[in-house]
Amino acid sequence: MVNNFARITGGADLHCLELSEGLRERGHEVRWLATRSDQNLETSGEFVPHAVDAQSRDRLTAKERLTAARWAIWNPHAAAAMDHLMRAYRPDVVHVHKAYVQLSVAPVVIAARHGVPVIQTAHDFEFVSASTVDSGGGLWDRTESRLSYRALNSATMLVRRSVHKPRVSRWIAVFRDLAQS
Repeated sequence: MVNNFARITGGADLHCLELSEGLRERGHEVRWLATRSDQNLETSGEFVPHAVDAQSRDRLTAKERLTAARWAIWNPHAAAAMDHLMRAYRPDVVHVHKAYVQLSVAPVVIAARHGVPVIQTAHDFEFVSASTVDSGGGLWDRTESRLSYRALNSATMLVRRSVHKPRVSRWIAVFRDLAQS
């Protein structure tokens, strides 16, 4: 299970935690790749450093902003953690939920390199448009409050379209309008 957070910050996190519980109840082993936090509700898997979130993004130093932007494109910690999970656990499938801006495309690329199928649950329009709330397919995020945030979302959109999407074996959409996009 790949998700930015192993704690509840929103609906996608709750979905992942409940899905993991349901899979375990049915006899499946589940390991996570998420960010490290004392608030994590999930402890089985690999947990990488946290770069930024909606609460901290306005307080980052210039160096921290640069690190967060680099990690949004390719997170080396997430890549190493996924490689470790692939070698140690050898999963049948990798189920990705929300990977941007914390984990990046790295877990998807590493899973594909190991020949493990990737299932992607889309919780919003992030694979359709640069903005998670835009169903129109825009390559430029026009909804974020700052130019730097819009630019980062637009840059990761290029990665999501050209690198992430081609490596996904199966898609799950959480609502009908998204499935039809």
